[in-house]
Amino acid sequence: MDDLIIISYDKDKLKQALPLIESFLKKHLSLKIKEKSIQLNRVKNSIPFLGFRLYPDLLKVNPIRDK
Repeated sequence: MDDLIIISYDKDKLKQALPLIESFLKKHLSLKIKEKSIQLNRVKNSIPFLGFRLYPDLLKVNPIRDK
C-alpha cells in the first residue's frame, strides 16, 4: 500500500478505526497494511512523512541531504 497517515486527538478512535481501514483495504482494494508500518505517535514532537515534518499546527519541508 502507498503511504497513509491518519491524525486524531483521540487515540481510542484511531485504535477503533484501524480494523475498519484494514477490512476496507482487503475487501475493496485487495491491499494489506504491513504490521511493522503501523505506528501510534504523538505529533507534538513531529512526525516525518514523505519528505515533510508534521507538527500539530505546522508542516515543514525536510531539507535534502547529500549522502
